[in-house]
Amino acid sequence: MHFESALRVLAKLDNSGGLVQVDWVSPVVSSLLAALSLQKRDEIYRIRFSPECQGYAENIGLLSILDGDSEPISVRGNKCGETYSPLASLAFHSEVERCNSTVNGVFRKALGTTALVKAVCKVVGELHDNVASHAKGKGYSAAQIYRPSSAPDSLEFAIADSGCGFLSNARRTDRSICTDEQAIRWALTKGTTSATPADPFAQRSLEDWDLRADDDAHQGLGLWLLRTLVKRTDGRLWVMSGNAQYLLDRNTDRSGVCARHWPGVVIELEIPVNSKELVSDYDIKDLSLLAEELAI
Repeated sequence: MHFESALRVLAKLDNSGGLVQVDWVSPVVSSLLAALSLQKRDEIYRIRFSPECQGYAENIGLLSILDGDSEPISVRGNKCGETYSPLASLAFHSEVERCNSTVNGVFRKALGTTALVKAVCKVVGELHDNVASHAKGKGYSAAQIYRPSSAPDSLEFAIADSGCGFLSNARRTDRSICTDEQAIRWALTKGTTSATPADPFAQRSLEDWDLRADDDAHQGLGLWLLRTLVKRTDGRLWVMSGNAQYLLDRNTDRSGVCARHWPGVVIELEIPVNSKELVSDYDIKDLSLLAEELAI
């Protein structure tokens, strides 16, 4: 997990008026910085990358986003699509399927094609769709396989947006939710959604169909199932929204105040590559029920 590296970069930008060097680029660092570029261009211009990570930042398209390009312009490396995905912009629903295909391809390379992978891919698709719906397309995602010499291989995925965050969406459904921490807990609960039923007779323009795509008709299972799968695979999950954060670390979770306020949502997950063996030890019937509920 590299969310602490991302938070350190934000802290440096907040506390220093000079140049800020980034020494490590991961899915959460790149997604967060790309989303930050939509909020505060003056801060982005102060970022410099160390020689060790400059090439990777260019390969995934992060440099082009920070330079002001509306779409990531990646320099395709020989491992692109295998050990990492380029930074994906989630501007319209029409782009969601392309992003799903790119990111989920990395998942399948690492974990194969199993019930677990199908469920993870379904969750990633819903997270992408949520950004296009609730954050008005102001978000980015990326995936990376890590093969450290001193630890088991792992797969990391991150998504960050600069939308309105969980709290305003949660309060559309439950006015008793008053804090960002409560809103994150709400988002992690099965079946919660701020979606409103679509009006099939509403007249719309072509742009409405592209931007709204069935008007937030989400299943409300995205983060709940993501948390369930992360627990099941002995993985880790980090969520930040507003001034709160949540961490699930190998079946132990905690939430609290975050030092840096973030207007939207940032999510990072880590799944051990050997989790396909771990999951085989669990009740297959339960996995099948999850897949059935998601219509996989």
